[in-house]
Amino acid sequence: MGRSFEVYIDTVFPAILLCIPDHKEQVRLPAQAALKIIMGNFSNHAIKKALPNFLKELENENWRSKLVTVEALGNMAYCAPKQIASFLPQIVKGLRDVLNDTHEKVHDAAIQAIHNIGSVIKCPEVGEMLETLIMALANTNTHLNEALTLLISTSFVHSIDAPSLSLLVPILDSGLSRHDSKSKEMAA
Repeated sequence: MGRSFEVYIDTVFPAILLCIPDHKEQVRLPAQAALKIIMGNFSNHAIKKALPNFLKELENENWRSKLVTVEALGNMAYCAPKQIASFLPQIVKGLRDVLNDTHEKVHDAAIQAIHNIGSVIKCPEVGEMLETLIMALANTNTHLNEALTLLISTSFVHSIDAPSLSLLVPILDSGLSRHDSKSKEMAA
């Protein structure tokens, strides 16, 4: 159906998301395949309608559901960079909440999804520090000050695009909300 499917997103999309964590492989695999096909045809309107469903699915207790949702959110980075740019802050916030998931596959998928978002970054300065930023997002207790130090020492000569900001702002926010004065000072 291509993009004409967008009319049915509100009714069909939640049903597909409900089938993804199913215990039966005969239900789970076709649901995952359908999700990939649907996402391949996403327009800006479809992303806007589907994103709340994805973010709600991240709160699901089922690890399979979280895993597929995280992978889907990571693949959204490739949909259309201009269209997805306005949604990246919500996507990164959702992924950041899942980074500390106890299930190893979900955690690894969240890191990979943030890598995918990082791959569409056009700012070379942020691209060079991507690994450190991802480590800081994944574990603020250990890597936050390292990321803040790197940000302070970087001279930005290129414009900072929306994907870059979607990774930088949560790190700065974490630094400002810390209890130690060193992190707050560096973030400010």
